[in-house]
Amino acid sequence: MDLLDKYKKTWGLQPKNIDKISSEEIYKMARSKSISIVKWIFILGLIEFSIGIIFMLFNTYQNQNYDMLATDLLTRKYLLYLSFLTVPFLLYFLNMFYNNYKNISVTDNTRVLMEMIKKTRRSVRNYILFNLAVIVLGSIIITFISLKNSTRDIILRNQIINFKLNFDDDESIIIIMVIITVIILTVISSFYQLIYGNLLKKINRNYKELKKLDNDL
Repeated sequence: MDLLDKYKKTWGLQPKNIDKISSEEIYKMARSKSISIVKWIFILGLIEFSIGIIFMLFNTYQNQNYDMLATDLLTRKYLLYLSFLTVPFLLYFLNMFYNNYKNISVTDNTRVLMEMIKKTRRSVRNYILFNLAVIVLGSIIITFISLKNSTRDIILRNQIINFKLNFDDDESIIIIMVIITVIILTVISSFYQLIYGNLLKKINRNYKELKKLDNDL
């Protein structure tokens, strides 16, 4: 009977031990996954920034070494200015991504980890919105230059569209630029949704697991 009592006592203690171990494992797994996701967000942002710098240098080289129409040159010039103006903002987001990764790597508190996940989600969404806003602003610059410049056929030439619009040049340029902008925004948004959206979904799952774990404690 003494041996049976010992088995009963051991069995009675087992669920609590399992719960404790399970909670610790859930936290460690969620923390590990979150660190990996935030690291990839920083790496992707760094890759995007590097590609942008290469693109700006290439445009600068083209402006200096190729003959262009006045409208082309003016458009490239202002878009290059816009690109350089975005650099400090992109560096700000990169610094935020890095700090998120650094802070989330050293935390060992569930609630602090949850707060860092929320901060990461906000920073990524703001980063995406900023990039989309830059695209819209670039489209507005191109449209404005095309309307004001005497050689306003920057868009209409080279057969950008293969049908004839029944409008004057100004209206045609505006309509074409709206269509092009919508297409570019759709493509870029889909890209961000595929890359960053997938990462945010994963980190959201981690957040829910941590929140449930915190409520059970």
